[in-house]
Amino acid sequence: MATESVYRYDLGPVLDLVRSPLEDGRFLHWLVVQDGRPGVAVIATDGESVLLQRQWREAVSDSVWQLPRGFGEPVSGGSDSLADAGRELEEETGLTGAVFTQVGRVLPDPGILATEVVVVEARVSTFDGVDLSTTDPDERIDEFAIVAVEELREWIQDGRLVDGISLAALAVWRA
Repeated sequence: MATESVYRYDLGPVLDLVRSPLEDGRFLHWLVVQDGRPGVAVIATDGESVLLQRQWREAVSDSVWQLPRGFGEPVSGGSDSLADAGRELEEETGLTGAVFTQVGRVLPDPGILATEVVVVEARVSTFDGVDLSTTDPDERIDEFAIVAVEELREWIQDGRLVDGISLAALAVWRA
């Protein structure tokens, strides 16, 4: 028996619960998100600070500090992570005009998720004068913070920043 989808949710984000048989009759199960297109985590920075957002996450019934991020969108010929990063940054923060650079990738949980997240730096000239209250209400973002790079350690140590994808993306970026 080959790998098969046992459940598919198409209303966005697209989720497939997939299984593959083992020799003893049991199955391995994992999730494929957005048909396997990479997501993006966006590190918006002016070189001195990083933009974080506090966003409601139903799975943990709480608002969580994290980097702007989202799912990959289908484009002709595959995925375009830099375009996805630009779209997510504008949708979630209203920021435009950044210079985007792919700095790495992370596998959020390769034991259960068949997806990767591309880490993209979005270099902005300044955060001054940017109105971060002009976001899409559907995003459920509570607030934003411009955090000095040297303060990120404090945010992590005191438990304000615990989102795994954001922590991994920041580690890739700093490396």
